[in-house]
Amino acid sequence: PLRRFDQGHFRISIVDAQGNKAWPNPVWIT
Repeated sequence: PLRRFDQGHFRISIVDAQGNKAWPNPVWIT
């Protein structure tokens, strides 16, 4: 899992072997 801080918002992005971003976990945007 790649933990990324994007513009002050905490996002957990999962990048699979094909390079596609999957989101198995909720993305918290406040």
